[in-house]
Amino acid sequence: MNEVTIQEVEKLLENEKINYIYSGSSELKLFRPASLNKFSNQNNLFFLRNYESNNLSTIADSNNLVILPISARQEVRIHGNFLFTENPEISFYKIATLFKEIKESFISDKAYISSGISIGEEVTIDPFTFIGPNVVIGSNVSIGPGCIIDNCIIGDFTIIQAGISVGGDALGAIKDASQNWVDRPHFKKVLIGSRVRLEDKVVINRGFLEDTFIADEVRIGASI
Repeated sequence: MNEVTIQEVEKLLENEKINYIYSGSSELKLFRPASLNKFSNQNNLFFLRNYESNNLSTIADSNNLVILPISARQEVRIHGNFLFTENPEISFYKIATLFKEIKESFISDKAYISSGISIGEEVTIDPFTFIGPNVVIGSNVSIGPGCIIDNCIIGDFTIIQAGISVGGDALGAIKDASQNWVDRPHFKKVLIGSRVRLEDKVVINRGFLEDTFIADEVRIGASI
């Protein structure tokens, strides 16, 4: 997990055009985002949706940073490092991304990729993933391990996590007069927009007579 300085926090907020007021040490370094229910003693990032003095007193520390609603600025009476924003939870999520290690793009030699498909720039494909022949992959796409991807177009900056199946045929059949199953043939694709995120184990089937369409910036998860 990356170590994060207060200068990096402020730069991110400015780039994201998030209004803030910071009160605290210019030498502050953070080691991890933390929960109010479970945390180590120092160098944590916290947020409070609403100002509560009891909660604040347990986490305010010279080495922690607490994100608070900007409306609470005049109410804080204890010493510490405080970041006041309009939406502490969103600010926390944005800042928490700084702790993640940056994954360099690569295509594993243990992935199977059909010949002749289109792959954009800065694409990562993890081991044991199958990419079929009817696939177009945009730029800055990340595909996790153990996926099966076929009959689809994937937009830029999309993240496909582990064990996902995209582009297979859906279950669909009827019985004929002799009570034999007649399977429905599938002809179309899955069209995935840009900045989509598919969580582990999601299954997305292609369309029968129309494409399956996932709009830009959609999030889909398989479980809690």
